[in-house]
Amino acid sequence: MRQAQTLLNSVGMNKAFRDDFPGSALDADLWQVVQTGAGMTITVGSSNLTIATGTTSGSETIIKSLMTFSIPCRLQCALSISQRIANQEFYLEVIDAAGNQYARWMFDGTTATTDKTETKNTDTSNGPTARSSVLTTASSSIFTIDLTCDEVIFESRYNDAIVLQNAVFSHTLKIPSPNDDYFIQIRAKNTAAAGSTTNFVFDHVGMVDTNTVFCEINGGRGGFSANRSIAVNVGNTVSVQGISANDAVVPTYPFTIAGEARTTNAVVSASGDTARIITDLTRRPIIALGHVPELNLRNRQVLTGASETTLIGAVGSVRHEIWDVVVANLSAANVVQVDFRDATGGTIMFTVSIPVSQTVVCTLSGWPASAVNANWTVQATGTSPNVAVSARSVQLGA
Repeated sequence: MRQAQTLLNSVGMNKAFRDDFPGSALDADLWQVVQTGAGMTITVGSSNLTIATGTTSGSETIIKSLMTFSIPCRLQCALSISQRIANQEFYLEVIDAAGNQYARWMFDGTTATTDKTETKNTDTSNGPTARSSVLTTASSSIFTIDLTCDEVIFESRYNDAIVLQNAVFSHTLKIPSPNDDYFIQIRAKNTAAAGSTTNFVFDHVGMVDTNTVFCEINGGRGGFSANRSIAVNVGNTVSVQGISANDAVVPTYPFTIAGEARTTNAVVSASGDTARIITDLTRRPIIALGHVPELNLRNRQVLTGASETTLIGAVGSVRHEIWDVVVANLSAANVVQVDFRDATGGTIMFTVSIPVSQTVVCTLSGWPASAVNANWTVQATGTSPNVAVSARSVQLGA
């Protein structure tokens, strides 16, 4: 498919140009072959334009569009280079008739993801500037040159991809004048004898020559009708800020954290899902104490001797935090004390004394172990101890 047409609208002349290189030869109505370098060939087939470089030193092929374009305009091409070897240069250019002003991509060197950008006004050039992390030329990728009165933007991106841009570079100094006409130009050059022939391949070349239009975006002029709204596509993360100053007056429509008022339990979510805050019908948040239920542990040990015993086993990258302790003295004759340590053989954190045949309940409101991957242990002291120790704990991250 190719298009070369002139469109007239209320603000001036627009030109739309695209060549997908159909057939078996370059379209003479769209392109002129300025020169074909010695040992080089130009072929068209399978909807591709291919310049084969050969290996002859100093050989250069130049293809230029017959149609001219004015700034602002935007050139887009899908191109690839079969190999990147020494002594070869490839150019995609927007250039004036004298060759004094231009904006161009330059592909040289041996790295497929490193290219150069360059602009020039009548007197001085800006570049060439080496660009890294550009899309590879080993396979077909999109390369664009967007020329405006105050900036030239070079972009590369994937074909048929949702991501609009992969690499973007800007030139604001020494750029082509908006008062001249420009051609599309493709060049392949052997600066010295090349090691082997390289194919410079184009899937398509397109150019849009436009006029800048200033317009008022009024939507519904204050109305909120959906059929008069203006769609906005947000491509990046948008930072939204609300009231942050202390004691500030709350506006009519503040940013708020919304909750869901319920009289029944919500549907169980999967781990990692986004979940709503739950409130009662008077908008008070419903909060469950004791952390995530699945991270609560319950452990019990019966101590009948004086040995230190593990109550809560160590878990890698987890710090155990004790919330509640229930200690029952099963002896009808002897008082017993139980020491709690947050590591085997470690320092005693606290001690519970239990009278004969009594049970003591301790609510600790969170007593974390000093380190991760450590046991909580218990040890009874007293005459012939016989005591049951139960604990509820929570697994904390490191």
